[in-house]
Amino acid sequence: MPGAALQLRDLVFRYPGERFALRVARLDVRGGEHLAITGPSGCGKTTLLRLAGGILVPECGLVQSGETLLSALPDAARRAFRLRHIGLVFQTFELVPYLDARDNILLPYRVSRELPLTAEVRTRAESLAEQAGITHLLERSPGEISQGERQRIALCRALVTQPSLILADEPTGSLDPLNQQRAVALLHDQARQAGAALIMVTHEPSLLSGFDRHLSLPELQAS
Repeated sequence: MPGAALQLRDLVFRYPGERFALRVARLDVRGGEHLAITGPSGCGKTTLLRLAGGILVPECGLVQSGETLLSALPDAARRAFRLRHIGLVFQTFELVPYLDARDNILLPYRVSRELPLTAEVRTRAESLAEQAGITHLLERSPGEISQGERQRIALCRALVTQPSLILADEPTGSLDPLNQQRAVALLHDQARQAGAALIMVTHEPSLLSGFDRHLSLPELQAS
């Protein structure tokens, strides 16, 4: 698929000892597309994102990001690819508590020797923080700031490497309706500025209007 940010084919995954299996025959996400995925709790939404990001490996089938067959790579290579090309926003944001906001944004460059922490990268991080409205928080630790502010730090971290694919797992789950809308608007805006494809898992119907496409995971599995 020309211009595809993500392709899934004949995907099957199950956790050891569990009967439930996630099965997806086909999913294509084009470059720059914003896709929302919904479905009831326990249907496999988080598992799907973790497979798309190469955190998990399917029992069978393939996961391809751009020209890279992600599901065929060994662990270290998948991790390296993920750090360079995929931005991840977890439900709990996964900020490092002993690092300040600036270093949390720059974390991919702190943990990978293949990502040089240049002056240009530092400038990009500062610019992202300014656009997200968190410049005044850059020297504070996650424990000193609000949930919504931590969320914006996580979004900046997901974008600082200029990824081609952003995966966001219910990033608004603990926010009130107003801050949910603000957070998703920020995610859309930052993803478009980066030219990245965005896949966001959500259980909130009110957040779907800004997406190019919406898929229900149970319907996708049934197709």
